[in-house]
Amino acid sequence: MIDAAADLFSTKGYGETTIGAVAAAAEVSPQLVYAAFGGKAGLLSAVVDVLVGGDDEPMLLRDRPDIVALKRVRSKRELARTAARIATDLNTRVGPMLHLIDSVAGSDPAVAELRDKLVGFQQEDCRRFAEEHGRFLRAGIDLDRAGEIIRTIGGHEVWHSLVVDGGWSTEDYEGWVADTYTRLLLT
Repeated sequence: MIDAAADLFSTKGYGETTIGAVAAAAEVSPQLVYAAFGGKAGLLSAVVDVLVGGDDEPMLLRDRPDIVALKRVRSKRELARTAARIATDLNTRVGPMLHLIDSVAGSDPAVAELRDKLVGFQQEDCRRFAEEHGRFLRAGIDLDRAGEIIRTIGGHEVWHSLVVDGGWSTEDYEGWVADTYTRLLLT
């Protein structure tokens, strides 16, 4: 059901994707979709969860191996490059769906609630990242501010602007993120 929903949301958009269409594509009943996800916004949330993780394992992003491995970096250069690679990979997988959520949130309260929840998770994760790597931060940078810089530079809005709208390659974007993290945040 999640794969069918992801495909339909990506190709038809949120408004044109119905629970009935998802059910038909997944070869299940609409009642099963409603029972499993509670409605279209719940289904969209499940799609995002799978895209963020890259699989359907019930694991927080911060507990995933790539993120946990960041705790072992030994230099600011390695930290910037690895964080930029993770941001690029994550945005490539989930950026288009997050952009869809942004475009729908103003007209659908359930999607607005989902967007707010996702922003909260991003803020928490990025602040935690800043705290865990505080030894590399420039003096005088508050952890909350560092987390917001990390979230903004590596976030889907900037990725969409540069890669989708601006035509940048993912390699150019990744290099820019690493360089920007270094210049703004690191000692």
